[in-house]
Amino acid sequence: MGAFDAAGRDPRGRYVSVAYTATLPALVEPTAGDDATAARWWPLAALPDLAFDHAEIVAAAANH
Repeated sequence: MGAFDAAGRDPRGRYVSVAYTATLPALVEPTAGDDATAARWWPLAALPDLAFDHAEIVAAAANH
């Protein structure tokens, strides 16, 4: 749904993120991988604070 590449979007260095969306036929339980201790769904209206420009990416996906 979009590529995000603004200079300074991540203080660790220059990164490009490519975001995708998917529509699921039914709700599935998220599973944490080896890089996370937990995973869960959040309502768009009640998201926690997000790192870097991730709130902008989620907003773009919601408006897509």
